[in-house]
Amino acid sequence: MADCYALCGETKNAKILFLTTFSDDEYCTETLAKIYASQGCYKRAREVYDKLILLYPEKNTYFAALKEELKKEL
Repeated sequence: MADCYALCGETKNAKILFLTTFSDDEYCTETLAKIYASQGCYKRAREVYDKLILLYPEKNTYFAALKEELKKEL
């Protein structure tokens, strides 16, 4: 459905539908954090990195460094 909105040029409705349908908890990935950052949603990107640090403690230094890089964008 979100794709239909987007194809019709209703990107605002597409974004709302997508964000209410899928939560970061279900799809918490490094790629998602990078997408948020590329869209200027730095707070959301940092939140995803925080969740990844908890989900993958063996990679916490790596994710913390990526999160720290976002501070340069603020």
